[in-house]
Amino acid sequence: MTRSTHPIDAAAIGAVGLVRLARAVLVPCAALVLTVAGYRPSAAAPAAQPAPAVVARDWAGRIVPLDYLTVRELRLLARAAGHRALARSGRRADLLAALALA
Repeated sequence: MTRSTHPIDAAAIGAVGLVRLARAVLVPCAALVLTVAGYRPSAAAPAAQPAPAVVARDWAGRIVPLDYLTVRELRLLARAAGHRALARSGRRADLLAALALA
């Protein structure tokens, strides 16, 4: 008893084989063509790295982002950095800006 292959099964097997062949042949060919043509991706292609967060150390020596500190703690850091006027009456945004530059 011989078993015959259904036409849909044969088409599916052929399609899978064709896709694998195309991937194995066309991808290296496309890379070669782009290399010979002198294609270079733009400088903006890599994902932009986020700006490093400005950090401070808490009383236990752990690193803490400045955004998590209270205004009182920011004023203490500003006084230690030499910003006496900000340490007395500085607002949160001004304190963060001054400490980010320090």
